[in-house]
Amino acid sequence: MDYRKPVRKTYVENIRIEQIKLRDGSVFSALMGSDDAVEMWVAWVTVRSGLLPKSIISQTFQTERDAQEFKLKNFVGAEFEGTSALAPELKEYLKTNIDLVLGRLSDTTGVKNAGDSESPLAFDVLEAAGVMLGHDLTKDVLDFTGEERKKVLEGRHGDDWKVAAVFEYCWLNFPQSSPAYVAAAYQFNEYIKRDYFSAGYLWRDLENLVHGVEASAVKAQEMRKKAGAAGSERSAMARDARRTALMDAMLRVVLRNPDVVKLGEKAVTTLALSDSATKEPTLWRQGQGQADEYIGEIRRGEAGPDLQVKYHSLFPPKPPKRLP
Repeated sequence: MDYRKPVRKTYVENIRIEQIKLRDGSVFSALMGSDDAVEMWVAWVTVRSGLLPKSIISQTFQTERDAQEFKLKNFVGAEFEGTSALAPELKEYLKTNIDLVLGRLSDTTGVKNAGDSESPLAFDVLEAAGVMLGHDLTKDVLDFTGEERKKVLEGRHGDDWKVAAVFEYCWLNFPQSSPAYVAAAYQFNEYIKRDYFSAGYLWRDLENLVHGVEASAVKAQEMRKKAGAAGSERSAMARDARRTALMDAMLRVVLRNPDVVKLGEKAVTTLALSDSATKEPTLWRQGQGQADEYIGEIRRGEAGPDLQVKYHSLFPPKPPKRLP
């Protein structure tokens, strides 16, 4: 498994486009070097990732055309094609202003033995993702963090600045359903923010992703869905076979005794059902109680024009009543 890649498949449940104007001082006016209001288009996408609850993702565009093209690709029911990688200029802005974006990080310092000494899962994942080497940061992370940011984090978190550095690196570089991001978020909540509720949730999520628990659950869900679809298809085919068999039996009953038509549709249906059940018992192991529904569907044409024509050969449609 590549721990840097997303594990969950994400599907679009709703999408809408909104035009907004951003005033001076906003992220995008800063990026575009403009002192005036900047027009942007935002795609608000409601998505569901794996077995997680629904969430809303926003994607910004400089032109309406780009936004509409994005909407065409990410229609309802489609696998979400939103980019997991940030645009270089936006990544640089977020990196420079990360305290504004994430909120001021906890001032907690001196957290002893950062990391779960009893279970090295998070460290193993981050090492496999090329983020950590044992308890040290890899060159990629060190280069990304830089000396200036390192000093800020060391001053704020003491010996545990690496936990924050790893989280910032993963947050800006990996999809949020990647094991690497979840491992980093777990450590950040556990050892920097000391938000044990969130940390526990993220730890369980990491186990699910790494050990394939959710993948297995999704696979089982898809198999049940396919089985349900196949079952519905078989049910529809059986219903069609029973309607055809019942109509053919009605023709046989009337052919043997034409006067039975005078008794009406209900009587002919009862006789035909008995005849068909004797002739094809396997077909009628179930569904006999729906015989009246079958005849109604044949009469109205819902079962197809061929069966409707046969029915009208026995019971011609009555002319409409005259107006008084």
